[in-house]
Amino acid sequence: MAVPSPPPAKPSHLIRNVAIVVILVAVFVGLIAIPVPHSFSDQIFTLAEVQGNATITPPAGAQISGTWSAPDPNTNFQIRFGSALGQDIFSAEGAAGSFSFTASQYEYWFVTGAPSNETVTVSGSYSSPIL
Repeated sequence: MAVPSPPPAKPSHLIRNVAIVVILVAVFVGLIAIPVPHSFSDQIFTLAEVQGNATITPPAGAQISGTWSAPDPNTNFQIRFGSALGQDIFSAEGAAGSFSFTASQYEYWFVTGAPSNETVTVSGSYSSPIL
């Protein structure tokens, strides 16, 4: 006696399977390509002639932008990578300002100095893909 062959797959199953694969691929591409914003905000306490610092750790390739403000117009504001003693990638003097750069290393330091005791506020955001 011959064994009957299985019935052919229904077209609705094929369409469903293709739709599932397309959705999964779209979600994966979205996780890789769509940037997600991350915000940061710090208050850096600086003693007279002693630097204060804070860090952020964005992934390489993240677009970083932000502002700083301080009560003293002689405040020195720097952004360094690697450590508080690392290489400056941004430096300015004043009571306020803004910055923008693309991350190429994982850790960045905000370093402030002033001739008096003060609190420097730094805030901003960066965007990076989830994966």
